[in-house]
Parts: sequence; structure tokens; C-alpha cells
Amino acid sequence: MAAERMPQEETSLLAKPMAAVTALAVRYPLRTLVAAGLLALLCTVFSARYLRLQTARSDLINPQSQYHRYWLEYIEEFTDQEDVVVVVEGESAEQVAACADELVAALEKHPQYFTS
Repeated sequence: MAAERMPQEETSLLAKPMAAVTALAVRYPLRTLVAAGLLALLCTVFSARYLRLQTARSDLINPQSQYHRYWLEYIEEFTDQEDVVVVVEGESAEQVAACADELVAALEKHPQYFTS
């Protein structure tokens, strides 16, 4: 029972630095809040200025790879086409094939939007 009341001795490398940071935060709460607010503001400004979202498929792969060169040739040949990638996951190949067939049937009902 006495062991339950004793704090556990921490042996990790971060235990002492984290305890020191916690003690400083408790001792100087206003300064801690100001520092946290300034850090949050700095991170917001940095993100707004430098963070860029790249959604192009070509940004996701190595531009020197053979696959990328094939992809660029494909895009050049079919410039007027946009593509859709659908990932179907199932417990069996038959289940995946059935789902893919249903999807194809649904897309074929809208030829103004989808062609193959």
C-alpha cells in the first residue's frame, strides 16, 4: 500500500528536463502563457508564409524515375483528359471485382462526366 503513495522514479533521458520545464511553467505561469502565445503566433506566420500544399500527382514521386517519365508521356498524349483514381479494398478478389463493376455501372450512367 505504501508503494502506491510513492511517486515513481523516472529513469528516461527526458524526465529531468521535463520536470525542470514543468517547474518553470508552474513558477512563472504568465510568462509561460506569453511565450506559448508568441510561439503559436510565430508558427502561424511561418506556416502562412512558407507552407505549401502540393496536390499534383507528379509531386508525389521521384521526378527522375522511369515511371514519372512514362506518366509525363501519358499526360502529353492525353492532355484533354482528367483521370480519377479509385481504390477498392475488400476481403476477397470477387468482392473487389463486384464493387468495381458496380462503380463502373454507376459511372456509365453519366457519360457527360465520365468516358473511358
